[in-house]
Amino acid sequence: MVASRWSTGVLLATVAATRAAFNPVELIDVKGRLNSAGLDAHLKQHASAVPKLTIVSAVGAPGCGKERLLNDLFRTSFDSSLCLPGSSAAASKPLCVASVCAEDPSVLLLGSDATPGADAGRVAALHAQVAGVVLVHLWQADVGRAVPANRRALRAILEQAQEVGKPTQLVVVVHDCAPEDCANPGASLAPSVTRELEDLWQELGIAGAGEADKGAAASLASAASVSVFALPSPEADSATYAAACGQLKAVLAPKVAACAANAGMSPEAAGKSLASRWAGAAPALPSKAELEALCAVDSAYYESLACAMPSLVRMRAAAEKGGVIGDLGAQAGKLIADAVQSFDEATSAVALGAALSARAARRASLVEDLTAEAEAAKAMMLASLTQQALKKFEAKLLGLVSKLKEPADPLPDDKAKKELRAASLHLASAAQKLALPFQAASKAGAVAKAKETDNFNAELAALLAGFDESGPCKVLRMNRLQRKVERAKKQPKQPRSIVPGFHLAAMMRQVGSGNLQGFAGYALGPHSIDFGYTNSRGDPELTGDKSPLLRLQPKVHFDIDL
Repeated sequence: MVASRWSTGVLLATVAATRAAFNPVELIDVKGRLNSAGLDAHLKQHASAVPKLTIVSAVGAPGCGKERLLNDLFRTSFDSSLCLPGSSAAASKPLCVASVCAEDPSVLLLGSDATPGADAGRVAALHAQVAGVVLVHLWQADVGRAVPANRRALRAILEQAQEVGKPTQLVVVVHDCAPEDCANPGASLAPSVTRELEDLWQELGIAGAGEADKGAAASLASAASVSVFALPSPEADSATYAAACGQLKAVLAPKVAACAANAGMSPEAAGKSLASRWAGAAPALPSKAELEALCAVDSAYYESLACAMPSLVRMRAAAEKGGVIGDLGAQAGKLIADAVQSFDEATSAVALGAALSARAARRASLVEDLTAEAEAAKAMMLASLTQQALKKFEAKLLGLVSKLKEPADPLPDDKAKKELRAASLHLASAAQKLALPFQAASKAGAVAKAKETDNFNAELAALLAGFDESGPCKVLRMNRLQRKVERAKKQPKQPRSIVPGFHLAAMMRQVGSGNLQGFAGYALGPHSIDFGYTNSRGDPELTGDKSPLLRLQPKVHFDIDL
């Protein structure tokens, strides 16, 4: 019956639109009291002829539009007015409402808000316990943000799925999505939703059966069949919203039909059954001593966190600006160790069971939160150091190119590899000072260090392999080649020299009237000789001129070329 009604075409949709939706009944009031009599009266009026009920529940963030969606899908009349958290309307809103589907009276709808209230987890657990299909409604902005109210509801649903031991049909409806997310929710939203569910399931596995991570992830698939569906805002795009509602209805149809075929609850026993299950889900109140111990654990956690987190945040801010703290690992490690020691001293008196588990969880969370902040600063500083090391390595290679005898000569392989090893060792030494001491000594820290070294060596090798084709190398080789060509075009200079030479001057003077004169010269390389003749000498007896007939005057000269 359910399958045929849900798979009918346009004719049934037109007929159903003319039928009045049933008024919902307040199932669990704001004080946590279940109205079994009201539910029995509602079912007697609208589902008396139905042999078995198929329960579909909806729980999710307040105001996201789940009531409107239930009304559009199941022809119900849930109150879809906006109740802001903290308002008077929200304070008086019941914890759970119920209504029979107008299209198919064999389907009973339960609707609740995921709120921080004390009974919110109980309500979500009740949904998972009695419903064949559970619709979890989230804001798109809350996906991946681990909102406490949403996590409490999801945890309760998964806990119940683990206890029941049968697969729960879990449909996560994400509201107010962008068009691209609506077109392909499996690629954009499903990974984040599934990751959060697996994290919660692993927490349950550790607290319960103690399964390994891999086993816990596999158990989630066997205990809950998860589907993710994206809806746009009905105010922003009503046509797309209507089309998406039709697609969601087509997805829910076989799930509801399968639940109707496998199990069900008679309308006559529904009120009594829900009342007994609700009473059995009531948690035991912790003692005063446990509450005091839990409060002490929380206070110690936040005080210890406040001692170390501001300094780590400042380190991260410096790293974001490109700064590098050489001994980051030692400083951050001391801050974390001091914070953990302060937490241990403040909670050393905690000895109660519930508080002990909370103490262990808070201590692990303290280490995790502080370590995550330190690791973020380390990652940024390591990235800065890597870029500096790559630039320095490139400068060393350019220096090798500038020393080549010829501009086109290949880079010396041995010298290039020597510079590569030097750059790798320098960065490894700097990175070791950035690592937290307790992580560097662990096996995981050694693996991370080896991976960082391998990645950096791969970057160095890639830079070296493509260096000859890089822009700086080509520019340097071209400049050297141009200077070589310009030098070749210049006139060659004469070599510096000092050339000695010998010169002899000779003059012959005979007695006469001076009417005869003559000169002759001869040069051989740097050597030369000049000879002169004249008859201008007076008579020695008359003039008293006693100069010799032939005069010789030798000279030595030097020709210096600088």
